[in-house]
Amino acid sequence: MNTLQRIQQKFQSYLLNNAKKKPLTRYLSLPHQGELDQRLMVYANAYRYRLLEVLEKDYPLLSQWLGEEFIEIAFAYIEMYPSQHVIIIEFGQRFPEFLAQTQPYAAYPYLAELAQLLRALNRAVLQTPTAVCMTRADLTAVPISDWADLRFALHPSVQFLSFTWNTLAIHQALTQKKAMPKVCSDAQKCIVWCKQLQGYYLVVTEREYFVMQACQHALCFSELCNRVTERYFVSDPDAATLWIAQFLSRVVDEQLFVTTTEVTTW
Repeated sequence: MNTLQRIQQKFQSYLLNNAKKKPLTRYLSLPHQGELDQRLMVYANAYRYRLLEVLEKDYPLLSQWLGEEFIEIAFAYIEMYPSQHVIIIEFGQRFPEFLAQTQPYAAYPYLAELAQLLRALNRAVLQTPTAVCMTRADLTAVPISDWADLRFALHPSVQFLSFTWNTLAIHQALTQKKAMPKVCSDAQKCIVWCKQLQGYYLVVTEREYFVMQACQHALCFSELCNRVTERYFVSDPDAATLWIAQFLSRVVDEQLFVTTTEVTTW
């Protein structure tokens, strides 16, 4: 390794380790004013604040809600999880995990849940391949004789989330700039996906959540009906079939299904 490469490596280590490691100061020119450490900290702080900007863009509602406290949390995250990615959008991927597992933030689990929701909405838009969505016309064109074997493929952006707090109400209040609700326990499930280049979430019941996960594992319509009947409509299989058809039609309108599927086991 030549001298230039060594200097570059040391300087990079200095930036990535929150200015805890000194570079080769003997290769650096002394400033006309101030100290050498002050000059170096300009670069160290600029790097940390660039990462802070990334977190603020990835989790804007958390930043809006927490204000100055978000900066403190972000710097703690930067120190615990230095950037290891060439692609900057990957830097904040462990932020929900950090909030859930690190004290004192773990004492407020709704923060981690909100971060998880924001991460999912962001990921749905930025990290999902394009796909041709199934339409109501596609659905009505299927012959009745083929419905038993019909499979519904989820849009590749679909993500399943479960919350134990009123996280969705908090998200809605922050998005619409309304009065914040009182934080409380409120178990809910939702599905996140990308529609028309925007991230959305759909609040679903336990039954609807079950059906969508079954679709994820490529169960055909007849298998869906059997599973739902056994679980929710034991005494009325016809009602199960009708309910599934209506629910799937609504989901098609929301552009949650695509036109092709790869069969997997469940």
